[in-house]
Amino acid sequence: MKHIAVVLSGAIVLTALAGCGVEIPSTPGNARPVSAAPSRPPKEVLTDSLQVLDRTAYNFAIKQGDKSGGGRVDPGAHAAFLEQGGDVALPDGSTIHVSVAYTIVAPDFYIQADFGERINQHYGMVPGTWMRIDQKKITGTAIPIDEAGNPEPGIGELLATLGDVQRPDTTRLAGTVDLTGVEGIMAPSEQAVKNAGAKASAVPFTATLDDRNRLTGIHIDGSKLDKNLSTELTFTGYGSVAPITAPANAVAAPDAVYELIG
Repeated sequence: MKHIAVVLSGAIVLTALAGCGVEIPSTPGNARPVSAAPSRPPKEVLTDSLQVLDRTAYNFAIKQGDKSGGGRVDPGAHAAFLEQGGDVALPDGSTIHVSVAYTIVAPDFYIQADFGERINQHYGMVPGTWMRIDQKKITGTAIPIDEAGNPEPGIGELLATLGDVQRPDTTRLAGTVDLTGVEGIMAPSEQAVKNAGAKASAVPFTATLDDRNRLTGIHIDGSKLDKNLSTELTFTGYGSVAPITAPANAVAAPDAVYELIG
């Protein structure tokens, strides 16, 4: 069985505040507006907008190919809740529905997973049960935490290598992004990148901004190359997300689970 992120083709993304109609103020971090000066280089504006995600709490939702998810991230509290799911084709031609959720309250890291009855039994996973992960046993990088155990949802990694970026108007940025070397849990599948060939190095994207130059959406459109090279992200609730707490009654992850997460 491949690692979780590989099996899920890198999809993460995360339903924003499912079941929560009221946004509750959380640790605000050092939120500050990004300069909206139209003379600034568009690539610099986008880079600054991505850096806002490192210091301000936010909710986000994502759709990546046939998979979707969402979550909320609170950098000031070093915490995040992320969930993802979708149908995955296995090498034997069968299809399974996979769902994975992560809770990070640094330095603690928890996973909840459902890979279907056969795989669940093989790896000792019980659907609906949160498993506490011993980070000393993790050897891979396809997990949503950095080396210090802080949340790393992978949005910055997805847009790490930008091509030309233009600013058609005050609320939009447009350009290309190289998806061939993306790492992290939002990385497209290796097969999708392979299918696209050299064109995966310049996939078109658009980004929308609010009146403070904060991201409200990102659309990477690789659908003409492979549907799994398309990613749709939306952002809401800057500075105000529901509290993120460690799950109750978590159990230690079985040793076999570490084969899935690296």
